[in-house]
Amino acid sequence: MFRRGTSSLVPLCGSRASSISLLPSYRANEHVFRSYAQKSEAELQQEKEKQERAKQARITKGLLELTLAAPHDTIHNARSVKMVTIPARSGRMGVLAKHIPTVTPLNPGLVTVKPEEGKDEHYFISGGFATISADSECSINAPEVFPLDQLSLEAAKRGLEEYSKRAANAAESKHNKAIAEVAVSVYKEIIAAVELAGKGQ
Repeated sequence: MFRRGTSSLVPLCGSRASSISLLPSYRANEHVFRSYAQKSEAELQQEKEKQERAKQARITKGLLELTLAAPHDTIHNARSVKMVTIPARSGRMGVLAKHIPTVTPLNPGLVTVKPEEGKDEHYFISGGFATISADSECSINAPEVFPLDQLSLEAAKRGLEEYSKRAANAAESKHNKAIAEVAVSVYKEIIAAVELAGKGQ
């Protein structure tokens, strides 16, 4: 609704005239609004109960709910798995259902997922955090996540050799040396992750 003023169209929204004109319409449809609100609340309650039943069934089966994500991608979203092994700051940590609640920083390294069926899945992460809840849920958030089969061991070894030379080169600037040292660390972790996955860990 608009009122034509001397130079422009002036909205009546929020004005007394607008409130009065809308009141009969609201009263006529009040039962519709209330019914919609009640239905939505009931649906939300049903969804909550459904999720709770699914959670209890998963825990009873001894399964862990895994979320593995990076800012650019979500690899797994609330996926039921048997186990996940993470590169915790304190060392490699295996996480099963009913694990004690934990929050831990992660080193660059290998994440191994043991699904309900099939072969283990391996991912390389560049660091991050893992949160394990009392509801047998494990959330891993990392800056970068790559399926390990997308990484080449030979390319990583070449990269390690190249950046090791740059890090040791006295002619390089401090900035370039710092970049080279980070690259050396990352390439070492990629090589270690590929080799570790090859051993079935």
